[in-house]
Amino acid sequence: MTTLAIDTLHDLVATGRLPQAIAAATQALADPALDADERMALLPLRFDCHFMRMELAQAGADVQAMLALARRPADAARQAQARVCESRLHWRVGDAPASLAAAQAALKSARRSGRPALVAHSLAALGNAQSDMGDLPAALAHAQQAEDNVVNQKLTLRLLQQMGY
Repeated sequence: MTTLAIDTLHDLVATGRLPQAIAAATQALADPALDADERMALLPLRFDCHFMRMELAQAGADVQAMLALARRPADAARQAQARVCESRLHWRVGDAPASLAAAQAALKSARRSGRPALVAHSLAALGNAQSDMGDLPAALAHAQQAEDNVVNQKLTLRLLQQMGY
């Protein structure tokens, strides 16, 4: 799977052509030569499409596939990505406690991964789950941490660009 193909899927999603994006991702995922990283690039995109179309059984199957990829071998970044999707799915079906547990697991994995973007996504998922549980102060604190994390990433990127990296 090339970066161009992933970009094409992003374009399909961004322009609302969700059935075409699902079909393209499904076709690409059928390739036995795909490695785990390529699969983890495709599965969240297809998950998002199913999620937006309220095709929750299919979205759940994509979460299970992501979790399986994250376990073999254990990969904190993949686990975080899968758990954020799992948290969103539980939120969608109204299972706030499961959404909270998945978001907490996502944040733990994201921190182990050392990837600030995953930490920000996990913090946002955690804040959303805490809001649904009625813990508004914690939800607000985690939402603010997520925003701060993103701002810090943008500043770091800008500084690196100014330094010629």
